[in-house]
Parts: sequence; C-alpha cells; structure tokens
Amino acid sequence: MKGVLLAGGALHADARVAGLVQGADLVVAADSGLRHAVTLRLTPDLLVGDMDSVAATDLQRFKDVSVERHPVAKDATDLELALAACAGRGVTDLTVVGAFGGRLDQTLAAPGILHRFAQEGRSVRAVDGKGDAVVLLAGSALRLEADLLGFSLLALTSDARVSIQDAAFAGDDIALPAGSGLGLSNAPTPGLAPTVAVQQGDVLLVTRYAEEAFT
Repeated sequence: MKGVLLAGGALHADARVAGLVQGADLVVAADSGLRHAVTLRLTPDLLVGDMDSVAATDLQRFKDVSVERHPVAKDATDLELALAACAGRGVTDLTVVGAFGGRLDQTLAAPGILHRFAQEGRSVRAVDGKGDAVVLLAGSALRLEADLLGFSLLALTSDARVSIQDAAFAGDDIALPAGSGLGLSNAPTPGLAPTVAVQQGDVLLVTRYAEEAFT
C-alpha cells in the first residue's frame, strides 16, 4: 500500500517530487505539512498533530479532511504520530515530503524516526525537491540513477558495512563508522548507474538531483 506523508519541513517542489506523490492510496498531513498539499495539488485523507503550527487558511481549505488531534504536551513529534497513523492504516511504501529543513532539532531527529519506521518492515523515502533520503537495512541493495548529481551514505547503526560500485569512491565491504564523514559526497562514474549494497548494519542513502520545473 502506497502512502504519502506531508511533514512540516522545507519543500522545493519540482516535477520529480510531484511525480513521486501521485497515485498514493493514502495521503496524511502532519500539522503544518498541510501547506504542501496545496503546493502539490493533493487532497489529504487525514490531518494528524497538535495543530499548533498549521495555518488557519489551510485548515479552512481542507475543512472536510478527517483530523486526528493530539495535545501539545506529548511524548512524540507530529512526524512520529503521522507515521504511526500510516502504519496503522497498512502503508508499506511511504514517501515523506518535507521531513527536513524545518526546526534544527526536528531535522536531526528525523533520520532516527524514519529508521525506526523502516525497521518494522516498511519502505520509506524522504524527499524535498533537492534530493532524497532512503533508509537501507542490512541485506538490501539499490541501483541508483546514472544522472544524479551525487550521493552520500550515513551510518544509522554502529556496525554498518557497505559495498559501492560504479562510483567515484567504490569498494567492497567498506566499514562505515557512525558519526563519520567517510560516506559523504560520492558521485556516479560518468555514464554509469551506481549500486549500493548493505552487508551489515543500516544506513541512510542521501541522493541529490537537479531540480525539474514544476508548473
């Protein structure tokens, strides 16, 4: 089941993002992420959060959307609550829009929150129009696009080991220490599509793309 989660972070809407969010079975907005529904021309099925930052104009525009309201004083972020709503409704393939680029503390927390969602057996990709962030668990492999601008790998666990092929920095069974910049700023070998395989541990794959006009 395909889902789209509209979070409250930054979005540089382009044609690629617009294409990724089409055809979803479920669209959930997390609080102020409701504004992205206007930009992407989506109608949410559900609005989740404490409603402390969502614009009144957006609430009026989507007044018929179901609301799952939570108290301001709570033990989870609006992103976590929206992820739980997606999981509870059977979403297995999720695209999160605007997970990064808002408040610094929430941006720093987002990779760990998305990692936990993926550990429950779901596919999750975060997009903002300038790039994607995909959680890759141990044993997974992914072939990237040859025309991407660059990519980075960040360890989500302390024991991560990866193999990278057809890239400027390639190799087999590379130790990727948590808290290290070792996996940053890689790029495809010209004309080839890189492959990333995770032998051990879990990693966050961050890819950068040229923006495509969205009108």
